[in-house]
Amino acid sequence: GAASDRSLKDLQVSGSEDLKELCSALESEIAQASQAFSAQVQRVLAEAEQSARAVSTVHQPGQQMRACGAWVEQEKRRKEKQGLPADRAVPSVDWGEERAQYLTTTRAMETKFGQLIKLRRLLQARFNAAARKKAQTGKY
Repeated sequence: GAASDRSLKDLQVSGSEDLKELCSALESEIAQASQAFSAQVQRVLAEAEQSARAVSTVHQPGQQMRACGAWVEQEKRRKEKQGLPADRAVPSVDWGEERAQYLTTTRAMETKFGQLIKLRRLLQARFNAAARKKAQTGKY
């Protein structure tokens, strides 16, 4: 009777607390993924700005060679800063890897947002059911 009602209530409260903890964990994971995404945006933005600086040297027709030369010099300096051989034929940025990271981060965030929405709906449904039960039984 009363003892089993109490243990069921304790189990429901514990289940709700577990769901709240799971929501918090998902929110934390989403924040971490968001930080990774922001860092990637900053890397891509820095690369775009650096490329724009090299190309900005072309103001008149026929200055394309000057822009190419500036870009090559810029790449050499950058590779030296990274501790890479300046004559290395590999680009400083692995765009395939950047794209793969973007896709992975985006998918993870979409999945985690979906899970978080489901958990929050479940918590809300539990809260609403408990409120209805209290209203029906007159126990507040």
